[in-house]
Amino acid sequence: MVQSFNYLSLKENVLGWLESLSVKNTRYGVYKFCENGNLTLMSSCFGVFIREVLDDLSPLSDKERGYYIQYIKNTQDTDTGLFIDPLFKENVKNCVS
Repeated sequence: MVQSFNYLSLKENVLGWLESLSVKNTRYGVYKFCENGNLTLMSSCFGVFIREVLDDLSPLSDKERGYYIQYIKNTQDTDTGLFIDPLFKENVKNCVS
């Protein structure tokens, strides 16, 4: 038997879960992997990806989009061009230099 699938319900649940992982009292679009985790570049990029897959980026204002863009761009290392999570910046620099 084929079960019915409710895309809108799934979308609402996933976006609610994602919002629960957003870092409060900071810029828009910064996420953690889990409730007690640290904010990371990777988790924030996954947040953007999830919102893109669910077609939830288009309602964002230019200001909100700018927060996502600026956060990610600010992690790009000017010497190597790599996007480096601030939590791991020193470790990565030691590996690539």
